[in-house]
This record gives sequence, structure tokens and C-alpha cells, in this order.
Amino acid sequence: MRAVLLIISFLCLTFFRPFLLFLYPVLVLVLFKGLNLKIDKTIFLHCIGMVVFGLLSMVLEGFFLFNLLLSLYLVLIPFLLITSVPKRSEGGSSKEYFKTFLNYFSIILFVVNISAVFYSLYMLTTSANPEDIFTGLYGGSGFGSHSLSIINLFVATYYFFHKRYPFFIFFFICGILGFYGQGLVVFLLAFGIVMLPFLIRNIGLTLKIGVATLVFFAVVTAINPGNLTYIQNNTNFFKTIFDDYDYDEQMERIASYRRTIVPRYYTFLVGTERLYLSNPKVFLLGTSPGTYNSRTAFYMNGDFIGNKYVRKYFNYRTTYHSEYVFPILNRHYVEYLPWNDGTRNQPFSSVVSMLVEYGFVFGGLYLFFFFRAIYRIRSQLDNKPDKTFVLFAGLYIFFLFVFQYYLEVVEIILPLLLMIKLLQVDQLNQSNKIEETIPK
Repeated sequence: MRAVLLIISFLCLTFFRPFLLFLYPVLVLVLFKGLNLKIDKTIFLHCIGMVVFGLLSMVLEGFFLFNLLLSLYLVLIPFLLITSVPKRSEGGSSKEYFKTFLNYFSIILFVVNISAVFYSLYMLTTSANPEDIFTGLYGGSGFGSHSLSIINLFVATYYFFHKRYPFFIFFFICGILGFYGQGLVVFLLAFGIVMLPFLIRNIGLTLKIGVATLVFFAVVTAINPGNLTYIQNNTNFFKTIFDDYDYDEQMERIASYRRTIVPRYYTFLVGTERLYLSNPKVFLLGTSPGTYNSRTAFYMNGDFIGNKYVRKYFNYRTTYHSEYVFPILNRHYVEYLPWNDGTRNQPFSSVVSMLVEYGFVFGGLYLFFFFRAIYRIRSQLDNKPDKTFVLFAGLYIFFLFVFQYYLEVVEIILPLLLMIKLLQVDQLNQSNKIEETIPK
């Protein structure tokens, strides 16, 4: 298992990340075998239902087979991993899988961050318009520095709850250097919810958090004042939603490639609500997997993905995607109006894609089982810092799913879920070992 955990760490944190898309099922199968995991019967039946009703919906909507296959591939693998049940083994196990993985992951992440610092300095001195340059050995494919920021903030939080503050400070600063405004907001939201009960009970801790917050904003302001301005502008834009908002007017502006002040993410949500509540078939069965706003839908729409071969031969744009999603974000819109494709204008959301593409029943149950599994893992842990970390992880992942399609981004969802699962496996092994040592 050590070799597998090392390979996963290396693939998730370097420019070899694109290979994860193809190695995904193999790695998870090896994890199932090595960690002694099994699939719960209820979860198995639910997955069968998703496949069967997904096929039915696909046939009704136009037989978008490739969309269905890729969508199931990307959403079922993480679902089976997080909902899997560790089997009890005789005598427990002395192996600490989480500690092993965390050590490998942290060391590689440290090296990658150092390389990103040097690469950023190089780009700042040689490039006229440097953007999203905190990558280094991580590589610029996919979300680049943004996904690296998510990983850094996640790891930093683990070290914070375990009071290993030097590690926390290093990875936290590296998370900031990714300059991912939405990621920082999601992090602060999840972290704030977790810390709220502690802050209410502990004045001293409240003061520490206050100082840390001031340091955070000072660092952000010193390194890149524009990042705070970006967040402030997004907040002001969001306020305009409630001032005489008209969906049809916004879609007309979008169709004529005019810049919109109201975040197009909100316009996307309004349109989705209209579709969802007015079309019984979509509400019950969904638009069919991979055909609305998921990463799969954008992979297959013949426009968004950078690979020219995929754009040419996989041009599957469904009616719903063409009407409610594609106008909001497409290649021509981005090229016609530069700097108008920020996160506030992206129609991405794993929560929305599951509910709309798979229908309220199977999409809703998917999300319920997914986050219930994280909650159950937290309840099984004895170590308080680990319990707090898993609580944060569940909130962090949920908010990431609300604002992006990270459920389908392997290099992000795999390490996040694996850390949670390894804590559960280690807890079970330790409990079994203690039980075996108690005289009968």
C-alpha cells in the first residue's frame, strides 16, 4: 500500500495529473483491495438505479451515450470510495495508512510549492501579463494554480487542527499564493462554520483567530492587493442581483455578447430553477447524465475543451445545455469579451449537475449518501482534532461542489476523499487491535 499511496500523491501533485483520468479506476480498485473495503448493499443498489434510469433518460433525450458513460465514470468512482465500508480484520493492523499518505503527500506538496515559488518569480520577471503562475512542477493543465490552492488550504487546515503551526503557515501561505478568490471564500466559509462554536466558548482563541485573520488580509494585500479588490467587486456585483433583476433581459445581453454586471452564475441558477420546476421529466429523471452543466457536458460540447481532437469528434450539445448553459460560457464569449469568464460568471456546480442531470431522486440521494458517509466517518473517530478536520472537510467539499464541478476533477476529489477514508480505516484497525489485547 505504501507504493500505491506514494504513486497517488505523485500523480495528484505533479504535471502527470492528466494520467489520473485514465488510472482512476485502477487506483481505486487497488485501494479497495489494500484497505480491505467493501461496497454497501444499499449503495450498490443505488448505483444500479443511477445506471438504469440514466440509460432511460438518455434514450428519451437523444441517446447521448458518450456523455452518459463519461459522467458515470467520473461520479461513481468517488462515490463508491467515500461510501465504502472497511471490513474488520483479525487482530487489527499496526499500519497507519493516513500518516503514511500524509507524509508522502506533504513532502511532495512542499517540493511542488517551492518549485512554484521559483517559477512565479521567473514568470514575473519575463512575462508581460503573468496570470495563474503559482504552478511549478504542478503544471498548468486543468485548473492549474487554483486547484493547487485548494489542496494547500486543505492540508494546511489539517495541520492547524493538530497544532502543527509551522506546517499550517507554510501551506496556508502557498494556498494564498494561488490567488484563487473563490477558493479562499469557500475555505473561509467552511473554516468559519467549524470554528464558530469554539470562538463562542473561548475568548483567547477568538483573539488568536482575529490576529490570524488580520495577518491573512495583510499578506493578501501585500502580495496582491488586486485579489481583495476582486472579491470586493464580486460582492458588489452580487448585490445588484436584487435590484430589478430580469432573467430574460440578462439572457438577451448574453446572447448578444454584451458584458453583464449581474454574475452569470446567478442567471444560470435562475434558468435552471425555471427548467427544473416546469419540466416533470427533468425533475424526476434529469436531462440525462453528462448533458447539462457538468464537467462532462463541457468536455463533450465541442467548444470548451482545449483538445482540438476532442472538440472535433465529440460535439454533443444537448437542447438543455444549448439553451440554459452554453450561452453563459463559451469560447466565443470569452474571446469576444476578455476577463469576463471569472468564477462568478461560470455555470459550474456539482450539486446542480447531480440534481439536474440525474433527477431529484437519484441525484438527491447521491448527494445525501455522499455527505452522510463523511458525517458517519467523523462520528467513528476518537481523536478530537481528526473529528474537527473531517467536519471541515465535509463542509469544504460541499461548498466546492456548490460553486464548481470539482466532483469530476480527479486530482482534487481523490486526495481529499482518500484522506477522510484513511482516517476511518486507521480508526477501525486501531479499535480491532485494542479489542484483541483485552483479556476475555
